[in-house]
Amino acid sequence: LIAANGVGMVIKNPIEGLPVALGAFTSFPVMMSLLGLAVIFGLEKCRVPGGILLVIIAISIIGLIFDPAVKYHGLVAMPSLTGEDGKSLIFSLDIMGALQPTVLPSVLALVMTAVFDATGTIRAVAGQANLLDKDNQIINGGKALTSDSVSSIFSGLVGAAPAAVYIESAAGTAAGGKTGLTATVVGALFLLILFLSPLSFLIPGYATAPALMYVGLLMLSNVSKLDFNDFIDAMAGLVCAVFIVLTCNIVTGIMLG
Repeated sequence: LIAANGVGMVIKNPIEGLPVALGAFTSFPVMMSLLGLAVIFGLEKCRVPGGILLVIIAISIIGLIFDPAVKYHGLVAMPSLTGEDGKSLIFSLDIMGALQPTVLPSVLALVMTAVFDATGTIRAVAGQANLLDKDNQIINGGKALTSDSVSSIFSGLVGAAPAAVYIESAAGTAAGGKTGLTATVVGALFLLILFLSPLSFLIPGYATAPALMYVGLLMLSNVSKLDFNDFIDAMAGLVCAVFIVLTCNIVTGIMLG
């Protein structure tokens, strides 16, 4: 839903009725997204390695040629961790302010949200990668949560956005990445892209949307694993799945389920 909305395939309903409506399928971003999704289906059916990445690259090249909004903005740029006032954000903390009684409830709410979000995302990605044990528990789940927590703390110390796990990681598992080597390579590439950030302007949203849609469809297949003989468990799982989509929020879906 997020990917479809991002390219204009699903839009806010301009008239009374349901909150969403179908967008214009004749628009360039929508056509490119549908083309990319169809090609991903074909490549995955033929078991072509790196099919998702190949589609992202191909759609980006097409966008660079035919879409005026996709422009080359340079190759190298130094990363910046300064605020709007020009001051460094590194270790720019207000610990005492965060410990004020009026602020603590907000801090607790953020912590609980982060825990639910990380647990739900890691569980979903692990399920997609078949990294669950016989009791449907995450293999080495404690290590995964520890890594997520330490990354979030460190990113806050240097003034960066939270370096937490994202559901888009399922694109990596869909491509076959299931070991620590995958995470190491991705981390190294993220470090490299810090200095090549202008290249990100060459990748439009409709180039990555097909990958997100495909991964979403793969994760939807986990519904077949629900035990419908156990009505309570099955309904709880369905409520989670449905409301994650309707609210666009993993935490809300899990809490309602």
